[in-house]
Amino acid sequence: QIPKAGDEVGMLIDTAFKSLVQKLQNINGEEFSTELENIADLILEKKGFSVTLHKLRSKINQYKTHLGHLSEVDIKHIVESIEEWKKHLIN
Repeated sequence: QIPKAGDEVGMLIDTAFKSLVQKLQNINGEEFSTELENIADLILEKKGFSVTLHKLRSKINQYKTHLGHLSEVDIKHIVESIEEWKKHLIN
């Protein structure tokens, strides 16, 4: 999902997600949760509460205590989730 020209909020969210995806190979679950928490705060501030935001928070809680590096399966699922969230957050 690509933000439309002039959709500053969409671009901010898209950039934040892209930055997070770039880091996935090198961070653990706890660090991922912290990064996703920052994105969730941005979404709450710019878009308000939504079902999608609730899904982000669930994913944050899922990985908060995951101290090891993310597995390939974790990364695949996270990227799929991000793509799904972007469909709902970026118009």
